[in-house]
Amino acid sequence: MKKATLLYGCLLFISGLIKAQHGYHVQQFPEKNGLLQPNQIEEMMRDSKGFLWLLTPTKIQRFDGKNILSFSFDDRCIGIQEDEEGTIWLASRQHIYRFKNTYEGFEKLTGYSSSVNKYISMLSGLQKKLYLLTTEGILQWNRIQNKMETVNTAPFKAGGSFNFLESYGDWLFFRLSNTTMIRYNTVTGTQDSIHVQQPNYFVPIDEDKVWVRQGIGSTVLVSFKTKTVTPLNKTQFEESFTDNNFFITEAFESRPGEFFTILVDKGYFIYSSATNRFKKVTFLNNGRPITGKPLLTRNNFFKEKDGTAWFTNEEGIFLLNPYAANLRLLRSTNSGNGNQWNNDVRNFAEDNSGNIWFGTADGFCKWNKTSGSVTAWHPDYTANDYLNYSSVKAIGFSNNKVIIGQSEKGFWLFDPVKQTFSRPKFEADSLQEKFQNEFNRNLLQLRNGNFLVLSNGLWLLDKKTFMMKQVKSVESTLACRKAYEDAQRRIWLLGTRGITVLDENFTVLYSLDDTERGKWYNAIVQINENTFWVAAKNVYEIKLPLKQLSIRPVFPDFIAQHFSNLYKDSLGHIWMSSDEGMYRYIPEKNITEKFDQSDNSQHYYAGVSNSFRGSDGTVYFGSLNGINYFVPEKIPLQNDSLRVHLLNVTINQDDSSYRLNTSLERLTHSQHTVVFDFISPYLYNPEKLQYRYKLSGTDEDWVDIGHNTSVRFNSLKPGSYSFQVAASINGTDWYAMEQPFSFVINPPFRQTWWFRLLIFLTGVGAIYLLVKWREKGIAEKEAQKTEIEKLKAASYQNQLETEQVINYFATSINTMKTVDELLWDVSKNLIGRLGFEDCMIYLWSEDKTTLIQKAGYGMKGSMQSEIHKELYDIPKGKGIVGAAVEQKQPLLVNDTSVDARYFSVDEKIMLS
Repeated sequence: MKKATLLYGCLLFISGLIKAQHGYHVQQFPEKNGLLQPNQIEEMMRDSKGFLWLLTPTKIQRFDGKNILSFSFDDRCIGIQEDEEGTIWLASRQHIYRFKNTYEGFEKLTGYSSSVNKYISMLSGLQKKLYLLTTEGILQWNRIQNKMETVNTAPFKAGGSFNFLESYGDWLFFRLSNTTMIRYNTVTGTQDSIHVQQPNYFVPIDEDKVWVRQGIGSTVLVSFKTKTVTPLNKTQFEESFTDNNFFITEAFESRPGEFFTILVDKGYFIYSSATNRFKKVTFLNNGRPITGKPLLTRNNFFKEKDGTAWFTNEEGIFLLNPYAANLRLLRSTNSGNGNQWNNDVRNFAEDNSGNIWFGTADGFCKWNKTSGSVTAWHPDYTANDYLNYSSVKAIGFSNNKVIIGQSEKGFWLFDPVKQTFSRPKFEADSLQEKFQNEFNRNLLQLRNGNFLVLSNGLWLLDKKTFMMKQVKSVESTLACRKAYEDAQRRIWLLGTRGITVLDENFTVLYSLDDTERGKWYNAIVQINENTFWVAAKNVYEIKLPLKQLSIRPVFPDFIAQHFSNLYKDSLGHIWMSSDEGMYRYIPEKNITEKFDQSDNSQHYYAGVSNSFRGSDGTVYFGSLNGINYFVPEKIPLQNDSLRVHLLNVTINQDDSSYRLNTSLERLTHSQHTVVFDFISPYLYNPEKLQYRYKLSGTDEDWVDIGHNTSVRFNSLKPGSYSFQVAASINGTDWYAMEQPFSFVINPPFRQTWWFRLLIFLTGVGAIYLLVKWREKGIAEKEAQKTEIEKLKAASYQNQLETEQVINYFATSINTMKTVDELLWDVSKNLIGRLGFEDCMIYLWSEDKTTLIQKAGYGMKGSMQSEIHKELYDIPKGKGIVGAAVEQKQPLLVNDTSVDARYFSVDEKIMLS
């Protein structure tokens, strides 16, 4: 029975020997509705502003991580590039285009259009100088003279669909004819050639050597110095191939002399120019190899300045930075052929050779860090000398043995050389039976090398003899999940009922009962001598010494997250894993950075996995979905230099957008609603970005708006404004737009300065006129008063004179004997005393038909006391006097000369 069991265990071991994903981690660009599919893309490029440009034969897309901007063309597009000034250029078969702005798109360059297919390839070479391969030669953009100039190469007539233009350093490489390739130096103007049959798909690896495909066959290595053409062959590859068809479509130089290359139907390789050999590489996405084939395009790799390369695959768009430090992920392939291990990973240990051992929910594994292979041991429930329970929650290494802690049926000691299992020693069989009947939860290696076993109680395992002894019972250790030894050798026991702190002799120092049932304390880390952080639902801070432990939440925003692992690196940064990803807390900045699935981080559900640091500095976090491993001090801070761009400014509700390459005209007072759209093209993980803005003119403080990329202002008052927006990844390091966007809202005319000045001047004028009017009124009143006084005086004088006249007439009447005397006296005295010019007195004739002049004085009157009857009598109703007599009313005529009733003496004579 023993031999059969051992044979079965060996079979299990052999079936578990698999190749680990020892490759390069890539990040898959998230799919987005409307974004081009990988098999549609012929070329891609990321510009200096951070926008990603994707080219198809008829369409161009610009993507900023959130928004897609598309442009369509009737002519076939062949290339998109950015020049040294940041201008985006597009070449089609018959036209050259230049990107103008977001609203007008691409403008056609005048003077360079052709009625036939003229343009073949576009290239942004050394220092981003723009070159264009045509059927008649090579053009270079002269930015000073603003025109395309012909490069002085050997004259040629190009044609066909396999014409390529590539560069390395100062050299341009292109095809002169079906049998000749040219190398041209853009600085010296020198050139040389080499004979190659139907050259296409050029991939320069230095200034001399170029990979070139011959016709539709294989790739050869061309050397211009030695004038040699050397085919690729099987001996240059570690893998075995049955054919000699090696077609390199694209490559990028990851570091001097090392190239990531794409070979059609064979996958991805690293080529070393020092050894002239290729090594196949695996690209891992989310911990698993990408299996899609590379797409046959002319520009499948695009490399950025920071070393990040973009490439397309049948599975999607990917980005790779092969030597950048990042979170890495190891997972089983789950291929279904039996050669896999369980991704529910618990704890870790390291042997003397640097191999990493880890427990899983289905056995345990050995990870050879040199070869990358993972060996898995699965359980045999019927065995008594082999792993006989699936759940391995504890693991350790000491004295050349791997300690395997099954959650049930006890512990095993595994000899990795002999591949045999044995049991720990006990002072009595009863203790062994007791231990093997307990539920084992975890294992802690103490600073002295011995192991503290967390079972129903506490057990101590000697590091050399593997003798297992029971520690005196501590009631609060029941359901203890993890243990931790701090720098002062205090032992912290974490469980579902609370926290207990022991000294190195296992005497209780402190105890914290859990008042919230169901809260599991999963991990602990020492911040300083007497401050600790503990992981549970949220992260809590504990301070010592106290008679009773005090605890408070560290991150109120994380109150809904369950934390599983805590680790403090040598920089003092705290790494925390939760069910929503991984965080790094940076105390000196008081910021928390988040790593999620796009960073290869897994969702860590509360479990029994301990953080572990290997001898090479790598930290391992287990999860329900594989292993995250990383060197924490090498992970760069998430403070990428972000670039924020204003995309659009919309005024009022009419969706009228303003071009941002020109100044915004002054707005009217009714244009008081303004919407700003902006973006920071952070393509890798745009959901991490947060934004804030301020609008000078209303408030000088920054306003946080989270992930929003649009802000609206309603009912802005007239005035001058300046809008600024900034983006951040960690909430501390902020990057604002290069220039704020300023604009002015004009006030209504009634609020303008000139209107107010006019009102002011009008008011001043009105006051002036009022003052003058009042002064004039006062003067007029004074004049009126004076006139009244004069009139009163004159009236008094007139009254006096009248009274004197009346008195005179009254006196003189008494002296008159006849009527005629009286009448003559009256006529003379009216002129003399009252100032009349003349005076005529008439009496009716006896028959009442004629007015007979009885007396007269002045112009008409005679100075003698006699009347000429034929001259002065007036017929009834004639003249002014006759009208007055007839009307029996006194008449006042201001000017008798203009009165129609008036007649002169001559007229009277005529009437007579």
